[in-house]
Amino acid sequence: MKRLILIIAIIVVVLGLVIGGLILRSQSDGTPDPNTGGTPSGQLPGTLPGFGGGGGGTPDGGLLPSEINILSSEPIRSYFAFTKDHWVGVQEDGKIIEIQNGQLDTLSSTEIDNLIEASFSFDGKRVLAIFGDNLKPQVSVFNMETESWEPILASFNSADWAPSDYRVVYSIKKSGGLAIVTLDLAPSKATPRELLRIGAHDLVLDWVSPSQILIMDKPTAQTASSIWSLDIGSKKLTELMTEVAGRVLRWDAKGEVGLILKSSGQRGGSLSILNKKGEDVQNLNFLTLPSKCVFSEELTEDVDGKMVVTDTFLNCAVPRDSQALSNSVLPDDYLKKALTTSDSFFRISMDDGSVTTISADQNKFFDAQSLSVTEGSLFFINRSDRKLYSISL
Repeated sequence: MKRLILIIAIIVVVLGLVIGGLILRSQSDGTPDPNTGGTPSGQLPGTLPGFGGGGGGTPDGGLLPSEINILSSEPIRSYFAFTKDHWVGVQEDGKIIEIQNGQLDTLSSTEIDNLIEASFSFDGKRVLAIFGDNLKPQVSVFNMETESWEPILASFNSADWAPSDYRVVYSIKKSGGLAIVTLDLAPSKATPRELLRIGAHDLVLDWVSPSQILIMDKPTAQTASSIWSLDIGSKKLTELMTEVAGRVLRWDAKGEVGLILKSSGQRGGSLSILNKKGEDVQNLNFLTLPSKCVFSEELTEDVDGKMVVTDTFLNCAVPRDSQALSNSVLPDDYLKKALTTSDSFFRISMDDGSVTTISADQNKFFDAQSLSVTEGSLFFINRSDRKLYSISL
């Protein structure tokens, strides 16, 4: 009898250890929780600490019961949304299409071989296309109003539009480095204007405000580099941010608030909010890429009938598997397409830090980029199929 009792006791202890181990494993393996949009860290949804309002959001986050809609039947390289039901896009083959209230109109049926880059002006009425030989590419501008192409004599691999007119900024090779040049594409046969020359070989240019262009090396975790601010009027160059590895930036439309990813130098990284001076004003306790985020404003009519900004939001696609980014070299792995993500969508108030879940459907898989917000709809391109989608906010 004593032997039988001892055997039963041993079995009970072993079963207890096995069950306990399984419970601990389920709590620590990072499996996404469907109720939190697939963020195992538990940082989203909820209220992020440290924002101006002191955290006025709901403790478990709000939820927008939003449906994700596919808008394009063909892969899209670039797009511009005028309203929630009206957008134009450059397809991967170079054709330009317009969708308005569900009706398709082909604005340009010309196919473009080896389309390197396509981008829209601030108002969506011009498209800059760079294509052809990477060593000496061709450049053309499409006018939406005349539905015609105009070739540009200049040759460059990348450019950025001014935030409020039809000028672009680009770099060209000169002796000893690169020249930073602007070109006004509004008049015909405009003359390029050289702003300065710099001893560099491969730059990223970001025209963040009418008077300010940011100059930086292409981002990589392998090398730390500074970010420089160029005053267009005075041509004065000042250091905005000192040596930072793997930094990727995304600014709001006014160039007043920014989002920056900083690499750890090895794996993972951190996100923070910047002011217009390039200073960190708020660290964020989740991780995504700035290319998966966009700032937007909430406008409300005041007593005088004027539209005023009542809140600014950071809308982000956040990978459900937080360890995927933490264990990757950022942004290198994502840019090289060695890393893909499956994202949930969140909206963060810059006023009080409250977080709203836009969409966290575990049955849908989107690797979102090129986000924009227009008329209460969030647009994005899914990197997996290159098609355009939208979500109602």
